[in-house]
Amino acid sequence: SISTALGCLIAGRLCRDSIPLRLPIIGGFGMAVTFFAVAIVPYDPTYVWLALVVGSFFAGFYIIPLRTLVQRLPNRSHTGRALGISQFSDWTGIVCASLLKSSLTALGLNSIQSFWVFGAILAVGSLWVGRRLQFHLKSTNA
Repeated sequence: SISTALGCLIAGRLCRDSIPLRLPIIGGFGMAVTFFAVAIVPYDPTYVWLALVVGSFFAGFYIIPLRTLVQRLPNRSHTGRALGISQFSDWTGIVCASLLKSSLTALGLNSIQSFWVFGAILAVGSLWVGRRLQFHLKSTNA
């Protein structure tokens, strides 16, 4: 949690005057790389812990710019709705991740092997977020 807080603090400082839309992409890929690192290296609890501490740092780079956008993009009268939908999406993702983890276990993958799948999902999701942000920038600047 300390590394997540540090990542959030740095991302918050970087988002002070504007929202650098590259931060969520950096954060998502940073988390994906650490997940792949956990899956690649032979199991060592210290290494797994250190990799996940680094991944947690990148989580701050991912979440802070996106939360800032959720607060700034809608009209003031719709900010509460946007935040509510955002929170609902978060919890839906948590439930889906839990179901996916249970499914991977049923397919015979152990926890370390599951990091391959979750790393791939993070990498693809980061690409998707990056494309959506670029599309949004082009549509608002046109």
